[in-house]
Amino acid sequence: MPHAKLTCEFVTQDWDGIIPALNVGKYHAIMAGMSITEKRRQVIAFSRPYTKPHKA
Repeated sequence: MPHAKLTCEFVTQDWDGIIPALNVGKYHAIMAGMSITEKRRQVIAFSRPYTKPHKA
């Protein structure tokens, strides 16, 4: 299987700014333990979950 020739950069971001920064193009994807809520679905497109979130 061919591999995508991409460069990945990890960026540290305060939690409260993670969705706004995605929306203004600071980065292209979020990889975090973020629960999918209806409010969040209104502003970002989620992929299929790869794990079930643990509720605190």
